[in-house]
Amino acid sequence: MRPRDRGDFKISIICALPLEAQAVDAIFDEEYEGFGKQARDMNAYTTGRIGKHNVVLAHMPGMGKSMASSAAASLRSSFIGIEIALVVGICGGVPCSPHREILLGDVIISDAIIQHDFGRQQYPDGFELKDSIKDSLGRPNKEIRALLSKLEIPRHLQKLGRETSQHLEILQRKLGGEFRYPGANQDILFESTYRHKHYRKLDKDQCEICDRCESKTDPICGTALESSCRDLGCEGNLVYRKRLSATDPQLVIHIGTVASGDKVMKSGEDRDEIAKKYRVIGFEMEGAGVWDNLPCIVIKGVCDYADSHKNKTWQYYAAITAASCTKAFLEEWAAVTQEYAEDVGRKGQQDMISLQNTRPTTMSHIGEKKHYHAAELRSLGSEMNYTFSQAQSLSDSNVLLTDTSMNSQVLIRLKKWWSNPNSELLWIQEQAKPSSQSSTSKGILDLARKANIPTAAWQYSRGIDLGNDGASCVILNQMLFSLIQQILQNLPSEFQSPADFNIERFRKLDGSRESIEISINLIQDLIQIGDQPLMVIIEGLQMIDRGKDPHAESGLRALLKLLQEPQNGLGTEGRPVKTLLITPGQTKLLISEVKIANRCEASHSRVDREGLRSSLFAKELLGYRQR
Repeated sequence: MRPRDRGDFKISIICALPLEAQAVDAIFDEEYEGFGKQARDMNAYTTGRIGKHNVVLAHMPGMGKSMASSAAASLRSSFIGIEIALVVGICGGVPCSPHREILLGDVIISDAIIQHDFGRQQYPDGFELKDSIKDSLGRPNKEIRALLSKLEIPRHLQKLGRETSQHLEILQRKLGGEFRYPGANQDILFESTYRHKHYRKLDKDQCEICDRCESKTDPICGTALESSCRDLGCEGNLVYRKRLSATDPQLVIHIGTVASGDKVMKSGEDRDEIAKKYRVIGFEMEGAGVWDNLPCIVIKGVCDYADSHKNKTWQYYAAITAASCTKAFLEEWAAVTQEYAEDVGRKGQQDMISLQNTRPTTMSHIGEKKHYHAAELRSLGSEMNYTFSQAQSLSDSNVLLTDTSMNSQVLIRLKKWWSNPNSELLWIQEQAKPSSQSSTSKGILDLARKANIPTAAWQYSRGIDLGNDGASCVILNQMLFSLIQQILQNLPSEFQSPADFNIERFRKLDGSRESIEISINLIQDLIQIGDQPLMVIIEGLQMIDRGKDPHAESGLRALLKLLQEPQNGLGTEGRPVKTLLITPGQTKLLISEVKIANRCEASHSRVDREGLRSSLFAKELLGYRQR
């Protein structure tokens, strides 16, 4: 149905290059005219229909984060109903990792975006990766996360790949020419240390600059930077890829973290270093800028390997594979948004106190299996997101942090808490209730994100009448469900559960008193998975204590016992669990359950955000990602 006005458009696609926009323009099923734009909006737009969606395509004037940010801001001013932006085009891929092999022409879909920045130059000899550049831009909203979680299940991802290939065939017939497949023999990958420089002798003499180039910090001549591998004689140190041994390699779609920055990545060694540290699978230049203004997903075709040998041979084909995947993605998005809207309608009619009457989780076929992938477990976790709408995680909060309720002694105690190689619980008793712009928990969570430390954080949110019977159990269930969801989000994509992992526990998490024990048992199993520390931050347990509910108190005691006793299984496989409890003043139940050595009182004095970030505790925390 044709939109009535610009406000009816919900989906936008943003392209930086004309060749990217040309490929996306070809997937429109119908084009609209006459919608115009807001005054002083400098963007150019194409409006139309793709499948069931009314879509606006924004044509950027150039590449880069700042251009993308400006384009997204203008887009939002003209099309105020936009709910999601798809950043579509071409990118550099990380070719090899322990669990995946990426080829040129494959498509990358982001499930997270990190912002990276480099020093003086864009070439391999000029990169200076600053110590504080990594800045997580957060997660997409729940609708987007639900779809991405579904697509990470191999069966659904393969279906998306088949639909992408079908659209690709149609687009190639439609566009032809430069958009054809270059051929597997043009997919060349050199070892990351093999530099793009003169290897073949020049007419008169050897290039003295390139001849002295032995490491990534040594310069190469300007002529080499603009020359092809064939002209330079780049022939050695090729990397074997199993997928290329096939006669006709199939296009594969990869979902993972994308690095976004203002500089073009042209160093294999820097590429591999960042990819290993942050689990990045691709590099591009616009996603971070768009994220400043709109929830976004990056969908880009791999046109090079983000090394010094990059060239333009694969750009047109990569652009058309990304456009084809975008059309297939929007077909999946139509189904998910319809399901989500129906579910939201059901949620609005539910009484949170009667959680035991909510519908069970889906995916009944999973019960027949013995091993479960991370994506399958996250899919079950996303079902809880829909059912228990008030289970808000602290990481979803957008509160502007101005200061924290702590002093220098608390910072010293926090440093000791984090430095301890074993699991440890620390209870911070604040002297006064924090203001709406003051939060110790949010300040520490901000640091943990920057350090790329897996976190599960929860804060009590108002909305439940504590005078109602069972209210404390509702709050405790909300907290446990939220922690489970976040722990699942932190599972590595290659994870497979042990054979004795009881999946039936997910089905029994119905919000009843009985599900509290099941949730704690599930958390105990989940926090032992992996080799990275897990930080658990809980703020607001005093609300459970006020309810005087024996079932809730019993469950909370069991959770505190679990989090305080490493010998009960915590950290036995090299994964320490660092738990932080924060309450305004003392709480009777916590006094009886938390050991004196694990308590710390905060004074009325406050440490501002910059004071926290410059503390020894912050340096210790941020230093984790260098290990």
